[in-house]
Amino acid sequence: MARRTIVSGAWMIAALAACGDPAQVESDLTETTTTEHYAFHFAAGDSVDVEWQEAFHAWVSAELEITEPRRLEYFKYRDRAHLASITGRSTNGFAEPGTLRFHTIWPIDNHEGVHTLVLLHLGHPPALFNEGVAVAHQTDPFAGDLVARWSGQDIHDLARTFLRQRRIPALTALLRSPDFFSHSDAITYPTAGSFVRWLLDRYGLGAFRALLAGASFDDPAETTRQRFQTAYGMPLEDAWTAWQSWLEMEGS
Repeated sequence: MARRTIVSGAWMIAALAACGDPAQVESDLTETTTTEHYAFHFAAGDSVDVEWQEAFHAWVSAELEITEPRRLEYFKYRDRAHLASITGRSTNGFAEPGTLRFHTIWPIDNHEGVHTLVLLHLGHPPALFNEGVAVAHQTDPFAGDLVARWSGQDIHDLARTFLRQRRIPALTALLRSPDFFSHSDAITYPTAGSFVRWLLDRYGLGAFRALLAGASFDDPAETTRQRFQTAYGMPLEDAWTAWQSWLEMEGS
């Protein structure tokens, strides 16, 4: 399921302005269901899978070592046209940075809600890591499937295929958020997810949290390189190369 999320800086201001009148959202999404960790808002005749969502929340919160005592605000739309008519955004979903609110067309969510938690508790890094951490946690704990997937496919398998096809953009073309979004999300999102999943599995959560602490979505490339060096004790380029070597080795 391809997704987009709201970003910060000038892009965030424009995006938040497009979120529509809250009164209109309330008038269209007339149904509300609350659970321990969510307030679900959806249209009459529509539905969400609250049991699945609570299972995912428990898993991802433990994975990221986050405790959010407040309910996340989950706004569910029938389809892209419905979401666009209310929010003004042509997308499958997005999160509102710094708030508990996210919007999606899906009855289950393992992406936008991750953004919500990460942005509130860990930081708002450039898109490579912002989208990467969300995709790295696109799992299905309810079904016991903890493999991160993009459109149903293992993100490492996708990244390996893209690498062998020489379709992964150069790292220098992905470090700034506008540059990241200038490429196809069908390539960049699973690629970023694979890289971040590899970082988390190899080096643990502590280094990644250190990378995100104080980071900004609008950081220039050199700032991101410096933050990575401080957090991981190695150049970002070296980690990128090691990740690609691992992909090749695991796929051989």
